[in-house]
Amino acid sequence: MAELGEGGTLLLWWQDGFDWTRNPEWGEHLAIGGRLAIRRIDLPGPCASIGGQATVTVAVAAPAGYSWLFVACLRGPELERSQLALTEVLASIRFR
Repeated sequence: MAELGEGGTLLLWWQDGFDWTRNPEWGEHLAIGGRLAIRRIDLPGPCASIGGQATVTVAVAAPAGYSWLFVACLRGPELERSQLALTEVLASIRFR
């Protein structure tokens, strides 16, 4: 992707070999789909490279000692609305 369009959101999921949820200083603890998770918001963060104004990273504890990482790149003009929509997406996640 060359650049995130105005009002755009890019969502990515992947597995990481490190359990980020064990680092209490990394972000805000919460639960996602009944699992321990940690959320960090950087303004603009790594998403600046594609025109993002906010990078929201959520690490969710996985069974084998690693994390599932969810990254959202957000671009305004309505960042607050985008962050609220992202909160709804995260609340809808379920694991089997």
